[in-house]
Amino acid sequence: MVASGVLFAVSCALPAVVAYNTGTRELESMWGLSMLTDGWMGPVANLWGWFANPLLLLSLPLLAKGRYRWAFWLGIAAVIVGLSTFSWYTNPIPVNEGGSRSRRLELSYPTLGFFCWMGSLVMVPASAALLARKDAKVKAAAASVVT
Repeated sequence: MVASGVLFAVSCALPAVVAYNTGTRELESMWGLSMLTDGWMGPVANLWGWFANPLLLLSLPLLAKGRYRWAFWLGIAAVIVGLSTFSWYTNPIPVNEGGSRSRRLELSYPTLGFFCWMGSLVMVPASAALLARKDAKVKAAAASVVT
């Protein structure tokens, strides 16, 4: 859980993606924190990746409470939703409210912040799987001692 939180914090402090602005014809770095604060508006451009964040937030307490199966599947859902960020390649973001096709942000490539963010998402199902396996071994050992 700590590793996930650290990776998430690092992802907010780094550039997450580089996008091409068709209006200015320049590449723009988009920082993780601005993606976090503005990403909820993604559905306007049919982009859903930001919604991996609430799924991550919901899965962490489940992991802490030992609800590994729920944490695992919610974490897997977060990873899948996070990967949907790549749909930005086919769905450019309008730069203004009018949705003009001449002024859009097209995803050029993800950067280190994006990969740290994805790492923070992957940590939950990976941790849940490892902890569930460890828990099963402990229960099996306890059952064999009783018999």
